[in-house]
Amino acid sequence: MAEVNFSPGLNPEQRAAVNSEKNTVVAAGAGSGKTTVLASRYVRLVTEKAFKVEEILTLTFTRKAAAEMYQRIYAALREKAASGGSGAEKAATAAGNFYHARIQTLDSYCASVVKQAASRYGIPPDFVIDADRSQAIALENALPFLISRRHHPAIERLYRKKSPAALGELFSETVLGYSYFDQAPDFRKDVEKQFALAAAEWKTLSVQILSCLEELNIRREEMEWDKFIAALNPLLDTYAQEGVPSAEYVEIRRWFDSLLDLPSEECAARENPVRDKIVRFTAFLHDICSVKLNLGKRDSPLKESFRNLKSLFETYSSLGVFVLQAGLCLSVASLLNEFQELFLEKKRRLGVLTFNDVARLARAILRDYPEIRRNEKESFKAIMIDEFQDNNDLQKDLLFLLAEKPARMEKGVPGAGDIIPDRLFFVGDEKQSIYRFRGADVSVFRGLKQELGAEALRLSLNYRSSPALIGAFNALFGGGEFDPLGEKESGSYASVFINPKEAGDTLPAFEAAYMPLRASREFPGKLSVCLY
Repeated sequence: MAEVNFSPGLNPEQRAAVNSEKNTVVAAGAGSGKTTVLASRYVRLVTEKAFKVEEILTLTFTRKAAAEMYQRIYAALREKAASGGSGAEKAATAAGNFYHARIQTLDSYCASVVKQAASRYGIPPDFVIDADRSQAIALENALPFLISRRHHPAIERLYRKKSPAALGELFSETVLGYSYFDQAPDFRKDVEKQFALAAAEWKTLSVQILSCLEELNIRREEMEWDKFIAALNPLLDTYAQEGVPSAEYVEIRRWFDSLLDLPSEECAARENPVRDKIVRFTAFLHDICSVKLNLGKRDSPLKESFRNLKSLFETYSSLGVFVLQAGLCLSVASLLNEFQELFLEKKRRLGVLTFNDVARLARAILRDYPEIRRNEKESFKAIMIDEFQDNNDLQKDLLFLLAEKPARMEKGVPGAGDIIPDRLFFVGDEKQSIYRFRGADVSVFRGLKQELGAEALRLSLNYRSSPALIGAFNALFGGGEFDPLGEKESGSYASVFINPKEAGDTLPAFEAAYMPLRASREFPGKLSVCLY
């Protein structure tokens, strides 16, 4: 395919992105013309590959960005149509049919998928996306739910610690954060899994603590250091002579197992048979760890064992609280399961969803209903995604499902090997990932290049800012020398972002990397002063 020639104003980096024939990930710096690239690539797909406008899915993060993208692409098509050159007729046809264009937010696309299969989840197709109403449903129903179960042993115990409003928020916030239509969690099963982990950790921790106590006992007999030894002696004498038994692993496991078949009311009220052992041993460890370390010699094997014991005690005390409250935890988890069922049923009946509900349902529908996925993926020959640094694994799964090879019809999310090699075009800027509160995960964008084996391109020429500002950005954010031309290496000095060359393979996946910018031209800039 010949390179696009309708826009001679593109710089080499932009041209490489527009003409890429593979799945592509473009790292676009601020003011680098990424919208121009997306619009130019769209025109190329229409004129060079003869794609119809409805066959190109263009997604972005906000409605404002989608509206701007719509205007820019339409203007680019009109400009190409007016040029009279090669592809002008196809561009004119595309402009005339532009009301069919699929340029939208990822949220609105997900909603269109959910409408096709909402009834399979008991949700009316005319659902509304309203996070505030969803929160209100949780809050409005939490307190009546708790009042109706006010004599439940778990509620009685929690109510002694929390006000009714706070207790209601505990239940409402839990279901708001974790309960979804596609895969509602089983809170009770989760606690049961924690039982297994806690028992295994108890076994390991007990061995380590007893080993530390033995070391302290042996070393205090070998070394005599005045007050430090004197403070420990009575406590260790008690341990050596009388013994301070801790609960054994088999006792902890037996306690956990005894709770599993009980109704939730009995779980909260059941007496813990190892309670006295845990309380006594915890108090004993607390007394030992309360000895002041500033007595005796600064460095000694005795103090090393002492510090190890203090570190283990912090974990032991937290784990001990969980073991003591295991019945309450399991009972509350059962109540959460009940409230979750009530909450989701109310949302179904009222047709109220959140953005997360819609995104998760869209993924579930495409993943679990191959016939719907086939229709969707056959609708598009190209998918372009802007601002992908503000997305996460869920959105990535959605796009992989849409870009999978036609023959694949299995349920589940496809792997990178099942993706059509020239279907996806991602654009993003790691430094501008700001929607963490909505689950954005910059590591997903950073990992796309390797996962897809995609062509990795960059847009580093800034058209928006003066060279002096570019130099300041590179120095502050990239740790380089002040360089208005953006030609010197970054990473020599302290910086806001990690320099990828300096970090190499050790750069954490969740960290944003800095890409130095270059100024497109010299211009003086100006200073504005506003007086009130």
